[in-house]
Amino acid sequence: MRVRGMAWLAGIGLLLALVMGGCSSGGSAQPFQDDLNGYTLTVSPAAVTLPAGATQPFTAVLAQGGVPVAPQPIVTWSAAPESLGQFSGDLFLAGAPGQSGSVVATVAINGAVLTATAAVTISEGGGGIPATLVAVEVVPANDEDLSAMPAGCSVQLIALAVLASGEMVPITDPVHWSVSGGIGTVTAGGVFTATEPGAGKVHATYADFSGFAPIRVVCPGE
Repeated sequence: MRVRGMAWLAGIGLLLALVMGGCSSGGSAQPFQDDLNGYTLTVSPAAVTLPAGATQPFTAVLAQGGVPVAPQPIVTWSAAPESLGQFSGDLFLAGAPGQSGSVVATVAINGAVLTATAAVTISEGGGGIPATLVAVEVVPANDEDLSAMPAGCSVQLIALAVLASGEMVPITDPVHWSVSGGIGTVTAGGVFTATEPGAGKVHATYADFSGFAPIRVVCPGE
């Protein structure tokens, strides 16, 4: 009876050891945030068409379960093929016209590499504009005064091709518009809307040339 009792106790001890071992193993499982499959990297805008020489900022956001992580990791940007363009930080400079490819965002997460892409097309341009194009100018379509534009107002801007002869003709091909100075927004068609008082510029980029219109936004009634 003593031997049988000792054998029974030994069996109980072995069972407890197995259970404790199983609990210990489960406790060391990797948390969800260390699982690369739980992360997604998204690039925006997802697709753009740019004239040669235009610039376009891109943004990459790393999320876990659909929620952006904080802080965001450092992003390395590249273009494929390399002739598509080059990056300065997150600002893309379009290369030669007539090509398509991708910009690639790369982040390192938990010892692994995660990438995401956006489609980029560099337009041919040209559209009948003579080869003697030497500059681009930006002007209001109806000669509006841009030196004191009230916040909340909008104005149609047009991009002009300046030719070697001195002649200026409207550019009918797509133009890349942008705003500096944080004074407002501009549409793809060149309509600028003033939002914040201050001094800034509206830029138009076409082929290898860029021009701008200086604008000062004031408070309504000023």
